[in-house]
Amino acid sequence: MAMDGPDGSHPLSKRPSFASLYGNRTMLVLLALGFAGGLPNVMVTKVAQAWTSAAHWDVAAIGALSAWTLPYAFKFAWAPIVDSVQLPLLGRLGRRRSWLLASQVLAMAALLAAIDRGGALTPESRAVLLDTMTRTSTGKNRIRSGLPEGVVFAHKTGTLAGVTDDVGIVRLPDGRHLAMAIFVTGPEGHTAHAGLIAQIARVLYDGYSQSLPLVGLETARR
Repeated sequence: MAMDGPDGSHPLSKRPSFASLYGNRTMLVLLALGFAGGLPNVMVTKVAQAWTSAAHWDVAAIGALSAWTLPYAFKFAWAPIVDSVQLPLLGRLGRRRSWLLASQVLAMAALLAAIDRGGALTPESRAVLLDTMTRTSTGKNRIRSGLPEGVVFAHKTGTLAGVTDDVGIVRLPDGRHLAMAIFVTGPEGHTAHAGLIAQIARVLYDGYSQSLPLVGLETARR
Protein backbone atom coordinates (compact mmCIF):
# COMPACT_ATOMS: atom_id res chain seq x y z
CA MET A 1 0.00 0.00 0.00
CA ALA A 2 1.44 3.38 -0.99
CA MET A 3 1.96 5.88 1.82
CA ASP A 4 2.15 9.65 1.81
CA GLY A 5 5.43 11.41 2.56
CA PRO A 6 6.12 13.35 5.77
CA ASP A 7 4.69 16.52 4.24
CA GLY A 8 1.51 14.79 3.11
CA SER A 9 2.56 14.55 -0.54
CA HIS A 10 2.45 11.32 -2.52
CA PRO A 11 5.91 9.73 -3.24
CA LEU A 12 5.15 9.52 -6.96
CA SER A 13 4.89 13.28 -7.13
CA LYS A 14 8.64 13.49 -6.35
CA ARG A 15 9.71 11.61 -9.47
CA PRO A 16 12.03 13.75 -11.63
CA SER A 17 10.87 14.98 -14.99
CA PHE A 18 12.32 13.70 -18.24
CA ALA A 19 14.10 17.02 -18.82
CA SER A 20 15.71 17.07 -15.37
CA LEU A 21 16.74 13.42 -15.63
CA TYR A 22 18.42 13.61 -19.04
CA GLY A 23 19.43 17.26 -18.95
CA ASN A 24 22.01 17.02 -16.15
CA ARG A 25 25.73 16.91 -16.90
CA THR A 26 26.34 13.34 -15.74
CA MET A 27 23.64 11.87 -17.95
CA LEU A 28 24.78 13.90 -20.95
CA VAL A 29 28.33 12.58 -20.51
CA LEU A 30 27.02 9.00 -20.30
CA LEU A 31 24.94 9.51 -23.44
CA ALA A 32 28.00 10.88 -25.26
CA LEU A 33 30.11 7.92 -24.15
CA GLY A 34 27.43 5.50 -25.27
CA PHE A 35 27.29 7.16 -28.68
CA ALA A 36 31.10 7.10 -28.96
CA GLY A 37 31.13 3.43 -27.99
CA GLY A 38 29.02 2.61 -31.03
CA LEU A 39 31.29 4.43 -33.48
CA PRO A 40 33.75 1.51 -33.92
CA ASN A 41 30.91 -0.65 -35.21
CA VAL A 42 30.02 2.01 -37.78
CA MET A 43 33.67 2.28 -38.80
CA VAL A 44 33.94 -1.47 -39.33
CA THR A 45 30.59 -2.09 -41.00
CA LYS A 46 30.30 1.03 -43.18
CA VAL A 47 33.58 2.85 -43.68
CA ALA A 48 35.64 -0.35 -43.90
CA GLN A 49 33.23 -1.84 -46.42
CA ALA A 50 33.47 1.26 -48.59
CA TRP A 51 37.27 1.28 -48.38
CA THR A 52 37.66 -2.42 -49.13
CA SER A 53 35.28 -2.13 -52.09
CA ALA A 54 37.33 0.78 -53.45
CA ALA A 55 40.47 -1.32 -52.91
CA HIS A 56 38.90 -4.09 -55.04
CA TRP A 57 38.71 -6.70 -52.31
CA ASP A 58 36.67 -9.72 -53.25
CA VAL A 59 33.22 -10.22 -51.76
CA ALA A 60 34.35 -13.11 -49.54
CA ALA A 61 37.07 -10.98 -47.90
CA ILE A 62 34.67 -8.09 -47.27
CA GLY A 63 32.16 -10.51 -45.76
CA ALA A 64 34.82 -11.99 -43.47
CA LEU A 65 35.70 -8.49 -42.24
CA SER A 66 32.06 -7.71 -41.49
CA ALA A 67 31.66 -11.00 -39.60
CA TRP A 68 33.88 -9.66 -36.80
CA THR A 69 30.93 -7.53 -35.63
CA LEU A 70 28.68 -10.55 -35.03
CA PRO A 71 29.68 -11.07 -31.36
CA TYR A 72 28.35 -7.59 -30.55
CA ALA A 73 24.99 -8.53 -32.09
CA PHE A 74 24.71 -11.39 -29.57
CA LYS A 75 25.56 -9.19 -26.59
CA PHE A 76 22.26 -10.13 -24.94
CA ALA A 77 23.54 -13.71 -24.64
CA TRP A 78 27.04 -13.16 -23.26
CA ALA A 79 26.57 -9.97 -21.23
CA PRO A 80 25.03 -11.78 -18.21
CA ILE A 81 28.07 -14.08 -18.09
CA VAL A 82 30.47 -11.12 -18.08
CA ASP A 83 28.49 -9.49 -15.26
CA SER A 84 28.44 -12.58 -13.04
CA VAL A 85 31.56 -14.69 -13.68
CA GLN A 86 35.03 -13.76 -12.41
CA LEU A 87 37.92 -14.96 -14.58
CA PRO A 88 40.72 -16.80 -12.74
CA LEU A 89 44.19 -15.21 -12.56
CA LEU A 90 42.85 -11.83 -13.70
CA GLY A 91 40.81 -10.99 -10.63
CA ARG A 92 42.98 -8.05 -9.61
CA LEU A 93 41.93 -6.22 -12.79
CA GLY A 94 38.26 -6.31 -11.86
CA ARG A 95 35.52 -8.47 -13.34
CA ARG A 96 34.72 -6.46 -16.49
CA ARG A 97 38.25 -5.31 -17.22
CA SER A 98 39.54 -8.87 -16.96
CA TRP A 99 36.93 -10.00 -19.49
CA LEU A 100 37.87 -7.10 -21.76
CA LEU A 101 41.55 -8.03 -21.70
CA ALA A 102 40.89 -11.74 -22.22
CA SER A 103 38.52 -11.12 -25.12
CA GLN A 104 41.01 -8.78 -26.80
CA VAL A 105 43.78 -11.36 -26.59
CA LEU A 106 41.57 -14.16 -27.95
CA ALA A 107 40.19 -11.98 -30.74
CA MET A 108 43.67 -10.87 -31.76
CA ALA A 109 44.99 -14.44 -31.76
CA ALA A 110 42.04 -15.53 -33.92
CA LEU A 111 42.64 -12.62 -36.31
CA LEU A 112 46.34 -13.48 -36.62
CA ALA A 113 45.47 -17.13 -37.32
CA ALA A 114 42.98 -16.09 -40.01
CA ILE A 115 45.54 -13.81 -41.66
CA ASP A 116 48.22 -16.49 -41.55
CA ARG A 117 45.97 -19.15 -43.06
CA GLY A 118 44.91 -16.82 -45.87
CA GLY A 119 41.17 -17.11 -45.33
CA ALA A 120 40.50 -13.49 -44.38
CA LEU A 121 42.31 -11.66 -47.20
CA THR A 122 43.16 -12.05 -50.85
CA PRO A 123 46.69 -13.36 -51.49
CA GLU A 124 47.79 -9.90 -52.62
CA SER A 125 46.37 -8.10 -49.57
CA ARG A 126 47.76 -10.76 -47.24
CA ALA A 127 51.24 -10.39 -48.76
CA VAL A 128 51.17 -6.60 -48.32
CA LEU A 129 49.99 -6.86 -44.71
CA LEU A 130 52.55 -9.51 -43.69
CA ASP A 131 55.34 -7.58 -45.41
CA THR A 132 54.37 -4.44 -43.47
CA MET A 133 54.22 -6.37 -40.19
CA THR A 134 57.60 -7.98 -40.87
CA ARG A 135 59.18 -4.56 -41.34
CA THR A 136 57.76 -3.16 -38.08
CA SER A 137 60.53 -1.24 -36.32
CA THR A 138 58.86 -0.65 -32.94
CA GLY A 139 58.94 -3.00 -29.96
CA LYS A 140 62.47 -4.33 -30.36
CA ASN A 141 62.55 -5.04 -26.61
CA ARG A 142 59.28 -7.00 -26.62
CA ILE A 143 58.56 -10.28 -28.47
CA ARG A 144 61.47 -9.68 -30.85
CA SER A 145 63.87 -9.53 -27.90
CA GLY A 146 62.73 -12.94 -26.66
CA LEU A 147 63.24 -14.75 -29.98
CA PRO A 148 66.49 -16.25 -31.27
CA GLU A 149 68.41 -14.27 -33.85
CA GLY A 150 67.16 -14.71 -37.41
CA VAL A 151 63.65 -15.93 -36.59
CA VAL A 152 61.08 -14.68 -39.13
CA PHE A 153 58.57 -12.58 -37.22
CA ALA A 154 55.67 -10.36 -38.38
CA HIS A 155 54.10 -8.23 -35.65
CA LYS A 156 52.36 -5.06 -34.48
CA THR A 157 52.92 -3.30 -31.16
CA GLY A 158 50.56 -1.25 -29.03
CA THR A 159 51.10 1.10 -26.09
CA LEU A 160 48.52 2.74 -23.84
CA ALA A 161 48.54 4.18 -20.35
CA GLY A 162 49.38 1.24 -18.11
CA VAL A 163 49.11 -1.30 -20.96
CA THR A 164 51.87 -2.68 -23.21
CA ASP A 165 51.24 -5.25 -25.91
CA ASP A 166 52.80 -6.98 -28.88
CA VAL A 167 51.05 -9.37 -31.28
CA GLY A 168 52.46 -11.26 -34.21
CA ILE A 169 53.16 -14.46 -36.12
CA VAL A 170 56.39 -16.40 -35.50
CA ARG A 171 57.87 -19.03 -37.80
CA LEU A 172 59.05 -22.05 -35.82
CA PRO A 173 62.09 -24.15 -36.81
CA ASP A 174 59.89 -26.94 -38.24
CA GLY A 175 58.03 -24.52 -40.52
CA ARG A 176 54.88 -24.13 -38.44
CA HIS A 177 53.59 -20.68 -37.57
CA LEU A 178 52.76 -19.58 -34.02
CA ALA A 179 50.40 -16.66 -33.34
CA MET A 180 51.33 -14.68 -30.22
CA ALA A 181 49.16 -12.02 -28.58
CA ILE A 182 50.72 -10.78 -25.34
CA PHE A 183 49.14 -7.96 -23.31
CA VAL A 184 50.68 -6.77 -20.04
CA THR A 185 49.02 -4.29 -17.71
CA GLY A 186 49.99 -2.75 -14.39
CA PRO A 187 51.76 0.20 -12.75
CA GLU A 188 55.27 -1.16 -13.36
CA GLY A 189 55.84 0.84 -16.54
CA HIS A 190 56.36 0.01 -20.22
CA THR A 191 60.01 -1.00 -19.83
CA ALA A 192 59.17 -3.63 -17.22
CA HIS A 193 56.20 -4.75 -19.30
CA ALA A 194 58.42 -5.15 -22.36
CA GLY A 195 60.83 -7.36 -20.43
CA LEU A 196 57.96 -9.57 -19.28
CA ILE A 197 56.62 -9.81 -22.85
CA ALA A 198 60.06 -10.94 -24.04
CA GLN A 199 60.21 -13.63 -21.34
CA ILE A 200 56.72 -14.93 -22.18
CA ALA A 201 57.58 -14.98 -25.89
CA ARG A 202 60.72 -17.02 -25.25
CA VAL A 203 58.83 -19.56 -23.13
CA LEU A 204 56.20 -19.94 -25.85
CA TYR A 205 58.80 -20.23 -28.61
CA ASP A 206 60.86 -22.82 -26.74
CA GLY A 207 57.77 -24.79 -25.77
CA TYR A 208 56.36 -25.00 -29.29
CA SER A 209 59.79 -25.55 -30.86
CA GLN A 210 60.37 -28.82 -29.03
CA SER A 211 60.69 -31.85 -31.28
CA LEU A 212 57.38 -33.46 -32.16
CA PRO A 213 56.77 -37.13 -32.93
CA LEU A 214 57.03 -37.80 -36.66
CA VAL A 215 53.26 -38.38 -37.04
CA GLY A 216 52.43 -35.20 -35.16
CA LEU A 217 54.95 -33.18 -37.16
CA GLU A 218 53.55 -34.37 -40.49
CA THR A 219 50.02 -33.55 -39.31
CA ALA A 220 51.09 -30.06 -38.19
CA ARG A 221 52.73 -29.35 -41.55
CA ARG A 222 49.57 -30.26 -43.41
